[in-house]
Amino acid sequence: MQRIVAERYPLEDWNIYAAQASDGDNYSGDSETCTRLLRDELLPLCQYFAYVEVVDEREAGMFRSEANASALWRDYKAVADGHANFAMRRVFSKADIFPVFTSCSPRRARRPEVRMSTAASQRPASRLLYETGEWSFDTLKRTYDAIEEIAVGEMGLDPYPNQIEMISAEQMLDAYSSIGMPVFYSHWSFGKRFVRDEKLYRKGYTGLAYEIVINSNPCISYIMEENTMTMQALVMAHAAFGHNHFFKNNYLFKEGTDAEGILDYLSFAKAYVSRCEEQHGIAAVERVLDGAHALMDQGVNRYGRRARPSLAEEKKRADARRAHHQSTFNDLWRTVPTKVKPAATEQETDAAFHRLGLPEENLLYFIEKFSPRLQDWNASSCASCASSPSTSTRRSRPRS
Repeated sequence: MQRIVAERYPLEDWNIYAAQASDGDNYSGDSETCTRLLRDELLPLCQYFAYVEVVDEREAGMFRSEANASALWRDYKAVADGHANFAMRRVFSKADIFPVFTSCSPRRARRPEVRMSTAASQRPASRLLYETGEWSFDTLKRTYDAIEEIAVGEMGLDPYPNQIEMISAEQMLDAYSSIGMPVFYSHWSFGKRFVRDEKLYRKGYTGLAYEIVINSNPCISYIMEENTMTMQALVMAHAAFGHNHFFKNNYLFKEGTDAEGILDYLSFAKAYVSRCEEQHGIAAVERVLDGAHALMDQGVNRYGRRARPSLAEEKKRADARRAHHQSTFNDLWRTVPTKVKPAATEQETDAAFHRLGLPEENLLYFIEKFSPRLQDWNASSCASCASSPSTSTRRSRPRS
């Protein structure tokens, strides 16, 4: 027992409760050793210790009196008289086992000290953060502060600053339809998804998310008006601190996303798609977006180490592409006859693969960078679909 406590249950973090069951039969001298170990080494470790002695049913009549109990019982009895955290009972039949252990359990504190972690011991005396299932903004603020104190102060989490948005069921459905993004371009598929999710929700076939959280800086968490106060507390702890800390500190998230600039990039993408619709027509832009939407979930670059998206760099790249196109355009090139090229050698094929960055799993990224048929605005529209930040949602149960 001492070894188990030392290896698994350090006393500064755990309260130790132990029980011993025995028929009391010992070799001569063993009772004295057991008593010494119990008194000097085990009881100082324990908040509570219970000893249950099992008497054979056939001998119950003879040994029911404690005067006829075993030598171990009598020695333990002397220890129990001087230790409030030690209780003893005798069992005479199988039916007595559970009631005896129940009666031995500590119904009130037997020792004044309660061991706890150093951080927890520094908390003020606890009081209820809320008393009903109804929430208010004052209650939310008080609960958020308490969660933050534990998450950051005790657990050492390192989250982004939080921005918590309270939304209705219809707003949550709208967030579903646009993949949870607060700013996004317009597309017919979002309305189709909204109608589908709303119909399923209204009929009770599916539930809505308890929350949606976006890995931006500040980290945006949407929570539902319909949640109870207990659920709001759970959502804030889970999303605003758990997901948030993971977003900020996970290696792959740090390599593949730009929490600082993603919201600006989404605003730029929305405005850019709108300008393309004005310049080239809604039908042409929709055709490009339809193709991009069909491909965006089919490939993910698991190993890429490219630079994070930057709004300034994207604008600079678009301007340079447009200037190059204008400076090199000459309508006479289409009248020049072409020659049949010989088949490429293996070395030439490998060199072409290297120039194109192949193999590449992110299909939209590859099409945006290297497609010979896409105009500059087509490629940038593909990039708008390919650069959405990650979100996390947790669905509730269907309504009954």
